[in-house]
Amino acid sequence: GKAFPFAYRMHWGDQIPVAWSGARAIATRVGAGRKKGRTHFVVDFIGPAVAGKDLPIATVTAYPGTIADVVVQPNPEIDGVRVSFELDPANADLCELRLILKSGDEPVSETWLYRWTRAGAK
Repeated sequence: GKAFPFAYRMHWGDQIPVAWSGARAIATRVGAGRKKGRTHFVVDFIGPAVAGKDLPIATVTAYPGTIADVVVQPNPEIDGVRVSFELDPANADLCELRLILKSGDEPVSETWLYRWTRAGAK
């Protein structure tokens, strides 16, 4: 029933530890979707877990909103994979998106997070 104050620092770097064998997101592109009101996303991943391996499964979620047309394909230009999908936010002005690559039930990538906001939303 009483407050506990905490203080901490978080640091991010461009490099992932060498011992990690998973994939990491290196690029995100966002544009207009095929249907009115949708937004199209393209996310590129690289790393030992996706280089020259069987294609992983992409698990993509939105809250709120709906995800459609998820496609995972090899991207030989980067020796990785490309994931594309569309977001239908319905009436929401803000959606939290999550994407993770899996092989079976095992994650093989970092979790990609994205906060989408409707242009002009207050």
